[in-house]
Amino acid sequence: MPTPGRTKFLSVGCNGCHGNAGANATFAVGNNRNFNTGVEASRNAALANFPHDGGFGTTAQLDGSFGDGTFNTPPLIEAADTGPFFHTATTISGASAHNTPVATTIEEAVAFYNSPAFRGGPFVMTPTEIDNIGRFLRGLNAAFNIAIASRRIEAVGALLDSDPFPTPMEDTLKQLAVAEVQDAVRVLSEVPNLNVDAQGSLNHFIQLATNTSGGKTTTSTTDSGPSSQLDRMRLDLAAAAAALGTNLTMQIGDGVLMF
Repeated sequence: MPTPGRTKFLSVGCNGCHGNAGANATFAVGNNRNFNTGVEASRNAALANFPHDGGFGTTAQLDGSFGDGTFNTPPLIEAADTGPFFHTATTISGASAHNTPVATTIEEAVAFYNSPAFRGGPFVMTPTEIDNIGRFLRGLNAAFNIAIASRRIEAVGALLDSDPFPTPMEDTLKQLAVAEVQDAVRVLSEVPNLNVDAQGSLNHFIQLATNTSGGKTTTSTTDSGPSSQLDRMRLDLAAAAAALGTNLTMQIGDGVLMF
């Protein structure tokens, strides 16, 4: 996925704490680390009278909190889908773009690391570079959604191969797959002209998987062979994944199937 956002993500330092957009620090292989990024000091002014979060540990602080000020590094693969960001209502101030009372988009979250409040920096990023990293993370989010949806559709196919008569189980799996695809469309469509071809394939998948009276998934799929409804849904997911980029390999286990 050779994009300007990925290039900046790797060069500016994001990959140091979020190796491969995960939660393991690249300078401490295999370790998920805690850091004091300064985010607690950037809480929204409306929370001035709320108790402070001291982070990990039990050391008493002057602000009345307990901890060492550090917080655990989260993975970024599905970060664009999980706003509002940080552990409290964080204000972004002094960044080159996306200054806001509360960080609610992935771009605003990235902008925190360009602000004076970030203890590890600030990272040098132009407004365009902040947006590019946000677009890169949105693409990763969508790729993860597609991988989960594909896993669920393959489970539908396996069930139909063993029993060609649809059951509520297949319908539930399809509903869950649609929910993932809708999440992917949302994170891609929230910014202009991002992976438009992928969005087209994903929207076609939703049309195939749902009826036209409120989004409830159908149970009309009676086989999983070539040219079946299920097979066309598979093709849509594959086309969307290809449109996002290459080498986006997600290891998705059985645990994602029903929740």
